[in-house]
Amino acid sequence: MTTTALPYDPAMVRYVQHDLLVRVGLTISPEFERALWPTAWRPREKVVTGGVQAGKSTEGAAEVYIEIPIIDLDRPEPWRYWYIVPTYETPKIELGYIFDWTRSFYGSDSISDHMPDGSSALLSIFGGRIIIETRSSKLPESIAAQAVDGIVGVESGQQAEAVRTAALER
Repeated sequence: MTTTALPYDPAMVRYVQHDLLVRVGLTISPEFERALWPTAWRPREKVVTGGVQAGKSTEGAAEVYIEIPIIDLDRPEPWRYWYIVPTYETPKIELGYIFDWTRSFYGSDSISDHMPDGSSALLSIFGGRIIIETRSSKLPESIAAQAVDGIVGVESGQQAEAVRTAALER
């Protein structure tokens, strides 16, 4: 497993991220904590499994949301994250969580959304400094078309192996 070193003390980053989630109303169980922070450094790839209503969507939303306090908003290009879904009809649960948490913590002016039925959804945070979108796994070649800062696969078991390969190349 490949890990990426953070430019900050990992214990402090984890403390800030944990506090951010608690402040938006999440209860962090030991199981949730181990899924979100399995090691001192965040792994390049992880697989989170669980039964119905086990918290996979919440954890998938938290994966991107906890990046907000540690990213450099002065970077010239926006930070870009994708949620790869089997189809655009797949519920956009993770984006809904991020939308609600961001509004709750940073205020209603901090985020805007575009969530049409049957098409790609988009969240824009801090005036477009952070962009979060859904991408359909129906076209794996479109996943390999653009560099992004993070990808979360939703319902990965329903997606072709080519999707995972394309996502890892990003």
